[in-house]
Amino acid sequence: MFSSAWGLLRSPHRGSLNPSCTSMTSSAVDGGSFMCIPCGCSDGESLPIACRRAKLTIGLSEKPMGGKKTPLELRHFAALVALAEAGGVGKAARRLGVAQSTLSEALLSLERALGHPVLERMPGASAALTEVARRLLPHARSILLATERAHAEALAMPVRLVVGTVESVGTHLLPMALHACRSAHPQLELQVSVGLCETLKASFAAGRIDLLLTLERARTRSSRSAIPAHSIPLMLLREAEDTSPIEDTWPLLVPDPEGALHAAARDWVRREGVSRHVVSTGTLDGVRRGVCSGRALGFLPRHAVLDDLRVGRLSTVNTRGALPSLELRVRLRRSVPAALREGAGTVTSAVSKQLVAEAMAE
Repeated sequence: MFSSAWGLLRSPHRGSLNPSCTSMTSSAVDGGSFMCIPCGCSDGESLPIACRRAKLTIGLSEKPMGGKKTPLELRHFAALVALAEAGGVGKAARRLGVAQSTLSEALLSLERALGHPVLERMPGASAALTEVARRLLPHARSILLATERAHAEALAMPVRLVVGTVESVGTHLLPMALHACRSAHPQLELQVSVGLCETLKASFAAGRIDLLLTLERARTRSSRSAIPAHSIPLMLLREAEDTSPIEDTWPLLVPDPEGALHAAARDWVRREGVSRHVVSTGTLDGVRRGVCSGRALGFLPRHAVLDDLRVGRLSTVNTRGALPSLELRVRLRRSVPAALREGAGTVTSAVSKQLVAEAMAE
């Protein structure tokens, strides 16, 4: 799959005294002779026959094609960044929305411009960026970001990051994260969509949401994710001043009529072996009001009730076994511009720091 991008030569170059020279990249010079870019092997009379390392000037061989330097292009930078983030030519092509042959041609063109391979084979038929490609990568990211910003400013188009999340995250974790994002990326316009988990997932799948933060059931250890998930402890709550015995007939209140939190509440009730009904109130405040009215229990994420516990409005209920937990799952839409990717990273990092700080404060 990678041979078209690498331009592999599997036998020593004609005229080379180095029998092990099977360089992955060559460049035509002098209208017909060929120079091995990494080692300098040449079959042209104007160059020494002995195998030597070619001198590179800003990634170009000392005798580039036609005597002219091949310029670097935006498509080169986009191909390199996609390749580094996707980890393979096929995945990178899908991320860019182009055919694999198109991406391979862009990588070959980049190699001609640099005078050096951008990929190297690794054990097990995998591939990795070469040292030259790794040095170019941060510059490629900066240039793509600057290009997007210039385009947006020239057309007076705001760069908008749409964040979708559930109520507990949007109310208690997202405000500080949005403040951090606005400070770090003042050019971004932030839009927040708060709703039910399944509705948000549908909007994300339709491309209407760029960054999605939802509460999900905990995955197994073997599950893979590009972005680590954070554990979200759940709490069983009652009205703080009510000291009457808890009855099995008291309902268990949750905000959502569906989703991971509602499912976790039903599973816990089944495990406890009681006939308690799980009732959706529609909002976090609905759960609080129902619990404070008496003769009802609440089932909420810890980050959503820390203030209620501090002021003594609600109190936790001890249980025979451990309560379940959820995960904060983060998803970023594919092929988002670099400016939005950076903003999404700032939001995600700020939310993570808050969760870690809350866990350490316990």
